[in-house]
Amino acid sequence: MMPPEADPRQSGPCEQVDHLQQLRALLSNLYNSQDLSDLLIVVNGSLSVHCHRLLLAAQSSVFKTMLSSRRWPEAQQQTISLTEEEQCLPYFEDFLRYFYSGALTLSTDNALPVSMLADKYNVVSLKKCCEEFMVKNVATPGKCNRAIQWRQYAKLADLTELKEACDRFIPWNMDTVIRSPVWRSIDSAYLCDLLQRSDLVVESEMTLLKAAVDWLAGRPKETPTVLQHIRFPMIKPNELYHYQAGHKVDTDIYRYIEKEILLTYQANSVDIEILSQNNSVSSATFSPRLYKSTDNGSLLEIRGYSNQAKRAHQIKFRTKVMLADCEWALTFHPKGETITVQESVYNRHTGYKMNERVVEENNRALTWRVQQLNRQQDHHEQSLTVLLQSFHNGSWFITGVRTFDTKPGQLNRERDLIPESEVGQYLSNDSMRLHFIGRTVRKKDKEGK
Repeated sequence: MMPPEADPRQSGPCEQVDHLQQLRALLSNLYNSQDLSDLLIVVNGSLSVHCHRLLLAAQSSVFKTMLSSRRWPEAQQQTISLTEEEQCLPYFEDFLRYFYSGALTLSTDNALPVSMLADKYNVVSLKKCCEEFMVKNVATPGKCNRAIQWRQYAKLADLTELKEACDRFIPWNMDTVIRSPVWRSIDSAYLCDLLQRSDLVVESEMTLLKAAVDWLAGRPKETPTVLQHIRFPMIKPNELYHYQAGHKVDTDIYRYIEKEILLTYQANSVDIEILSQNNSVSSATFSPRLYKSTDNGSLLEIRGYSNQAKRAHQIKFRTKVMLADCEWALTFHPKGETITVQESVYNRHTGYKMNERVVEENNRALTWRVQQLNRQQDHHEQSLTVLLQSFHNGSWFITGVRTFDTKPGQLNRERDLIPESEVGQYLSNDSMRLHFIGRTVRKKDKEGK
């Protein structure tokens, strides 16, 4: 029990009585009760709830004005009718119950509708809790992810922090977003903005094509607007062939894919110099995104991180972009590296001699080398991207992306991939996950091709 504040009227012993829980229980029992009720709220003509003006007006400035101002006809009525968004209706009773109990369980299903209600009726504390919940839970598995929907709302309601959280999450976790139940609700302009980005993290370009076709269901007129941003040269010909043969799609979509399929075959079978005669091969269409498939990189999972010694992890993978074939060899030191330094030591009896000294570095160094196998290095350039993952709501998500220019045939080095101050955010259950992606793009020539 908290010590009571001194009361100047009391000169003897005192003790504070705290029956807050009992009061909350009593108020909760008044919800939708006709006992002392002085107001009936009817929502969308289908939901009726007995309420108490005092409790509504005390916590909502909008209800206070509505129920007490002479300029509002509702102030003189025993029954008022409210019209709410259909997505808010299933949660309106939870919203009203909050006025009686001060409690409400938020989830990814109800956070947005409750936030909309709290904003409409200016219930400040509840609105703030909803916003904080959404910011913390943008990273959720596909079946319950609402990032697309929350971003749309954040943009309209000017919720900067929530919009920024969604803008970070969506491009780096496209596979999750595509599987979400609100994928088809994404607006055309934002979808096209995403599809124009080269920093999208997704399993493959084929994944994006399937997602775009799914979104286009019922929107055939949008086909050229959306599919023009799919990078058909990045799709493997056999994948596109099997997709086209095994899926029934709208006629407009089928014709568009039929038109682009030739470019897919050409890009994966014709020499880049020949292809460049009729195509701008340095454009975005011919540039890979950040694909997570095994043809483009490798995942490294480090378990038992706290017990790891200062040892190196070796990663090797092979990438192929159209006909550009590369081998990658990486070395990562997740707990720091041990370096042997050669020093010249003078002894007056023996003179100078070379000694080895072991130096321990806590920096999480990354070194890598890439060898281009069948393309002239003068025509291409490589980069290495590291996807850093964090664990949220039972799944791993991309929360950091770092890209490094790469000199082919040489040893490249990043001295400290993950600074000590950031290690904690990439650890969960003593595990760390990183995904390495190698990219090869055509250099622009003097004509920009």
